[in-house]
Amino acid sequence: LYTLDSQIHQSDHESLQGFGKWIARKWQNAEARRIEGNKDVVELQESPEFLRHQWEEQVASQTKPLPRQSQTAGKKAVEEAVRLQKVRDSLVTRISRFEDIICDVDADGVDYIDAEEHLPILRKQLETCQNKLSQSKRALGVNDHASFQHLTKSKYINYRMNARALKMRLRMRLRARKFERNCIERSARRQQYNECKIQDQTEDSVKRRDPGIQKLARSYNKHVSDMLELIRRRQAPRNAVAPLPITLKGLFNLDVDDNIWEDIGLNDDDDEGPPPWLSSERVRKGIKGILLRDWSDEELRRL
Repeated sequence: LYTLDSQIHQSDHESLQGFGKWIARKWQNAEARRIEGNKDVVELQESPEFLRHQWEEQVASQTKPLPRQSQTAGKKAVEEAVRLQKVRDSLVTRISRFEDIICDVDADGVDYIDAEEHLPILRKQLETCQNKLSQSKRALGVNDHASFQHLTKSKYINYRMNARALKMRLRMRLRARKFERNCIERSARRQQYNECKIQDQTEDSVKRRDPGIQKLARSYNKHVSDMLELIRRRQAPRNAVAPLPITLKGLFNLDVDDNIWEDIGLNDDDDEGPPPWLSSERVRKGIKGILLRDWSDEELRRL
């Protein structure tokens, strides 16, 4: 019994010692990763809030559903714009009524409290609705005073909405390809000789998707040609401007100044270029650094 008890105590002691060494090793690795990540964040000279915001935008952009082509895309876009306009008008009416109650010195106390409670919520809803309506109008290419009804059966608007959907899908595919290529190039530097075959297979799988991306670009250019033809025949809305076709040569370079980022004729009055999380190598490095630092902090807290 004494021998058995001694063996159990010895086993517990060794297990505890091994567990302590494991925790120490994990702690040292987490500290090293945190220092590495923090170095990238400090070198960028941007606030952690900015980097986290860029990461959230990247996740939202890469996980949102992509728009699809449809024979009734133009009609659906017009109907959605009309719906948003009605919602906006309704919100404006309700806000005006509540503001009148607050300004009325003889208003009932319950109504006054109700108005004070609902006004901030309604104003926030109005701001959101106004932004969505502005985006819809830019997508349709109409100004703030234009009527949507005459656009319901417009072939040009249908081509425009489908071309917009194609371009957004093409951008997403090109972004995904760029990130995959970057991962392959980084892993190729670290891989041993016996892992080269796996790396070659991964690279081949990326290249196999290239014809599909080129097909998207050709479909987009076909829509652009159709829009130009409608403008030539004067069957497009007044002052309509067709978007620029995409040059297939150098399509996969994804340079900042490529016309893949230009939305002329597709998203009027929207001059924003590619986001920093995509166009800036320094910002991408900073995002990886802040994620590595946050992950290390979380692991250190658990340890």
